[in-house]
Amino acid sequence: MKKLLALAAAVLTLSACQKTQTYTIQGKFDIPATFELGDTVIERGPITGYVFLYSLNQQRIDSAQIVDETFTMTGLADSKKPYYVYLISEYGANLAAIEPGQINVLIGEPMHVTGTPINDQIDQLMDRVDAIGLMLADEMETLGQDALLNEETFVPVYNKYSSMVENLIDSVYQQNTDNLIGVYCANVKTSQARSVAEMEEMLAPLSDYVKNSELIQVHLNYLRQVESQPHDDGEDSIGD
Repeated sequence: MKKLLALAAAVLTLSACQKTQTYTIQGKFDIPATFELGDTVIERGPITGYVFLYSLNQQRIDSAQIVDETFTMTGLADSKKPYYVYLISEYGANLAAIEPGQINVLIGEPMHVTGTPINDQIDQLMDRVDAIGLMLADEMETLGQDALLNEETFVPVYNKYSSMVENLIDSVYQQNTDNLIGVYCANVKTSQARSVAEMEEMLAPLSDYVKNSELIQVHLNYLRQVESQPHDDGEDSIGD
């Protein structure tokens, strides 16, 4: 009897461990049924095809067929080592953090990835960034209506809201220097870098955890590859 109880306990323990290491990506779409193109209304038709899961190094990890405009993927995740992947479909693409639990994906404009701690925090952060973007759009619209929108007025208004976004990203980063939230913030901060030197300068004050993260290293390696490729210096011309 004791052996049976011990075996049952072991099975339950193993089952619990496996459950905590499982992720499920449950996805659906938020795509308008019709689009207006000038005076023409276009119906999108049914959403079909596949959604793909890719590593940051562009290796395919998984795929799921879209059925009734939904899709599901399942796999194993290490709760101590969450990592980023790309979710890609014909209708949108975005980063997602793979961590144990149910990851809810709403593919639309924008795409939302929620349901697990890292994905929830990133989604909330980007909602705040989008809210600042809407404030910028509203002020620009007001200036346009008052016939005050020109280069002189545009630049300071844009810079004001750009600074708000930078300050928000910086504040979130400072609280997450050793996890994937901080990595995401660093990726946002360095997304406009166009050279290795520029990106390394942006990364200099950041933590080693962030600098050595896969997402940041993939971007750095891309810039290194671009810089190592021969380029046209403009000396040759047709007819020479």
